[in-house]
This record gives sequence, C-alpha cells and structure tokens, in this order.
Amino acid sequence: MEAQELIEIINNGEDSRHEFKSNVTNGLSLAQEMIALSNYKGGLILIGVNDEGDVQGLPIEEVRRLNEFVPNRASDIIRPSIRFDTENVRLPEGVVMVITVPEGTSKPYMDNNTSIFIRNGASKQKLRSREEIQRMFQSAGLVQADGMPVKGTTVTDIDEDFFATFYQKVYGNSFKEQDISLPQLLENMKLAKIGEITYGAFYCLDQVLRIGYLCST
Repeated sequence: MEAQELIEIINNGEDSRHEFKSNVTNGLSLAQEMIALSNYKGGLILIGVNDEGDVQGLPIEEVRRLNEFVPNRASDIIRPSIRFDTENVRLPEGVVMVITVPEGTSKPYMDNNTSIFIRNGASKQKLRSREEIQRMFQSAGLVQADGMPVKGTTVTDIDEDFFATFYQKVYGNSFKEQDISLPQLLENMKLAKIGEITYGAFYCLDQVLRIGYLCST
C-alpha cells in the first residue's frame, strides 16, 4: 500500500471496514476484530493510529513484536483459520502496520470460546441471540431456512390423513405400509427436526396437495 493511499483511508476515519488501534497487546481483542471483519465484507486494521485518526506510529521494536504476535494469536484463537496479510507502511509520523482481512469463505468465524462477531458500523458486535446466529449460519449456507423447525410445533400438528394423501401423491403408495412410525418418517424426510415441524414441511405439504409440486426431501 502506498503512503498516500493509507493517509486517505485514515483521513476518512473508522467505518464498517476500517479499524484503528494505537497499539495491540490484547490478542483476544485483536482476533475478535479480525473475526468481525471476516464475517462481514473484509477490511483493514491499522495499528499505529488512534480512534481519532491521529497517526502515532510504531517504534521498530513494536513492529518486530507485532509481526510475531499478530499471526500467532490469530492462529491460536480464530476458528476456522483465516488468511490475512500484514504490511508496514512508513508515514512521516512513524510506521503503521496494516492488517488486511479478506471476507471469509468459511463463515461463520469464531473465537476459541465459540463467540461469533461481526462489524456493526465502526465497531464489532457479538452475536448473542439464537436468531442472529441462525441467520449467520444460514447466510453461510450451513443452514437452510426450510430446514429450521417451527418453535412450539409437534408432529401431531400434521393430520395423519392429510400426510397420507401427500405421501401417496409423491411416492405412489401408502406410508402406512412402511415399517416406521410417523414421527420417525417425518424426521427421515426432513419434514421434522427434534420433534418439531420444519418450515419446509408446511410449504411442501401445501404445494403437493394444491398443485402437485414435488418437493425435495
């Protein structure tokens, strides 16, 4: 990175993709910043610049320390591991370390306490609610929305005769001929999960009966 490009970034201030730090001694906090950027759209961490955008620079001994400290702590803490680059850029006020964190391809990334972070404006945010974490997994393609259970439902919410019509239309025979209970059959067909009906089940059953659409199970 050219010095002028870095100066322009600093002059624009912190935002969703740029984090400023005067120095770094807390490896966990740094790793969490990297996780947040990787779970978002990627970005830069500038070490040697304070929150107000004042360049303080790093003494040479700190540059040497950080060049070992950053990759070691990232490797110890971030799961799965991420690829990133570090570059030391000299400005008139001193050296600034630029850590370039790309957007991750194996989201969600988390720390070794299984905490997930994402950028929210100019700061990191820990995902706490079940819904936020589910959305993160879903956006990563690890959870399909139609495979999520509908809270508070049970397999008894599906009328057996209704399901029998569905099964006959899709498979051409009676599900009662199968040597398996209805709850287990629904689980096997991914129409139920842990005793609760999935979103996909309601849509799938309705579509088969209304328009003969063959849902994927």
